[in-house]
Amino acid sequence: MDRGAAVSEGEATPTDVLVNEVTSGVDAIENDNVYELNPQNWYLNAGGYLTALAQVEEINAAVDAATAE
Repeated sequence: MDRGAAVSEGEATPTDVLVNEVTSGVDAIENDNVYELNPQNWYLNAGGYLTALAQVEEINAAVDAATAE
């Protein structure tokens, strides 16, 4: 979830910032299994049932993509 894209002027944070000494041992980083989620749904619209459904659909799509590989 890119908070910067949600609260700034829409500028996304580059995904390469995830690769650093803290995350170097994380399997998802090493195997390139990082999935971006819609930041508006997670930071700005949280709380409503429609947003919750959109969040579940996003997670489901990410899981489907990860298991299809």
